[in-house]
Amino acid sequence: MPLNLIARILPYEVLLFLHHAVSILLCYAVWCHIPADKQLTRWFMYAIAGIFLFSLALQAVITLYRNWFWFQSVSLEVNPKVCVQGNIETETQNKIRDKLGRKFGNGNGDQAGAIKHPGLGTGTDFDYVQVTLNLRKPLMIQPGQYIRLWVPLDFTTVVQSHPFAIADWSPDPRRDLELFVEVRRGLTKKLREELSLGMRSNIGMFTGPYGRTLSIEHYETILLVATGFGVAALIPYLQWLVHAVHSHKADVVPMHLFWQITSWSKQCFPKTHQDFSPFIKIHMYFEEQGSLPPEITWFARQMAEHERVNVGEKPLPLEDLLNSETVMSPARDGSRKTTMIAVPMATMD
Repeated sequence: MPLNLIARILPYEVLLFLHHAVSILLCYAVWCHIPADKQLTRWFMYAIAGIFLFSLALQAVITLYRNWFWFQSVSLEVNPKVCVQGNIETETQNKIRDKLGRKFGNGNGDQAGAIKHPGLGTGTDFDYVQVTLNLRKPLMIQPGQYIRLWVPLDFTTVVQSHPFAIADWSPDPRRDLELFVEVRRGLTKKLREELSLGMRSNIGMFTGPYGRTLSIEHYETILLVATGFGVAALIPYLQWLVHAVHSHKADVVPMHLFWQITSWSKQCFPKTHQDFSPFIKIHMYFEEQGSLPPEITWFARQMAEHERVNVGEKPLPLEDLLNSETVMSPARDGSRKTTMIAVPMATMD
């Protein structure tokens, strides 16, 4: 059985446990096969173990310092699916609309080109959870980074931490980190269960941030490709790129976001609120089976009216767009600079 298939079947927590167990077993097997008279080899193993323990202790100190030696406050909010119940919007949807409406502005806080959806109502089922980590100490975040979050919900989650992509960016140090968590299995499913029982806050700690930001100064065009919920991981890059262009730190025009909608009933970002900068081109593709709900049809028509937004009722033509944007599109200065392509990685359960 291929290893990538095992990674898709088993929950993240089980995979992490197997990884640690196999690592410990491998170290023990190597130690048992070292002859007793090979003292130099044993000292070499002692050195490796010492380096590992030192790095582990250093990471613990850094984690405690970034958490300011105490727990952080974790806020949880429910994000319901779309359902037609008149022109009603929940308080959570209003908050999300206000937050997402500032992500693609013109760099001066303006919010032109807003689209509000009239058919968002209340619901009892939901596919993702908004997690806000309120930090005791400001933290500088770069786009594309992620953190490992520890939230004790029961005896099984006390010894677990889970990686989540940071879904927001600011040029200044942040006192709050926004995470949009897709509900699947494991910890994410447990979060949904606790939310359905009324829990809205908890304590938590984090490690990180991990990951690095890709350099963009050598690229003429940037292509961002996402499928379904993966678009949440690309929002910080869009914010960062808009800020970089307006502050004359980068000269990247245009930027294309290609988004394949797997199911309209499981997408919330485009149906709440959108703002677009002049150099962002958004291409949305979907192939929903059967007739679309009335509110989705209205949304598609509204989005299609924007010059910088294209909505296509077909699968994402990935091969065609890669050929057209990376091979056939020359740079503005005639040098045929390289095109950067960013695709979010799938999140573990």
